[in-house]
Amino acid sequence: MKGLTSSDVIAIATGLVSLAAFVVAIMSWITAHRAQRLAERQEARRAPRLDLRLIDSKVSDIDGKRSFAIHLQIANPTDTANSVAGLELCIRHRREIPLTLLAPAIPNADESVPMLLMPLRIDAHHTVEGWVRFAVAADLLKGSTIEGYELVATDTHQEKTTLETHMLTWSLR
Repeated sequence: MKGLTSSDVIAIATGLVSLAAFVVAIMSWITAHRAQRLAERQEARRAPRLDLRLIDSKVSDIDGKRSFAIHLQIANPTDTANSVAGLELCIRHRREIPLTLLAPAIPNADESVPMLLMPLRIDAHHTVEGWVRFAVAADLLKGSTIEGYELVATDTHQEKTTLETHMLTWSLR
């Protein structure tokens, strides 16, 4: 058995350097993959989104109008500020065919009640709370069977967030 020649040493050294380069390449790929996943998660947290939560609701008939008051909490769980551009109450009802009535939020004359006024800015990771009022002519719903209510919040990016709701309290004021 002969000793190692210089060409054998060069071949072994080249193999070891190639192996080290392969390990470094794998480690770089793993690091790049982790950085990409982190960047995607951070970008997802910047995407506009609103979370709606129903706290309370009231329905009453006043002066020929059916008035809906909804106590609402709106959260912005993202890393960027967002705004609510509008709120609508979709009233699904049925006469002979299914119908949907859209009622936009309206201001309230009672200043003792904390109202949410549109447009409404919500900073990143903040929550706002207050009442929103909607009204429709009572005649529009007369003789209808109410199938459900849906609250629709539209942000400034035209993204819509919906909340299926039930009117909890009937007020006879």
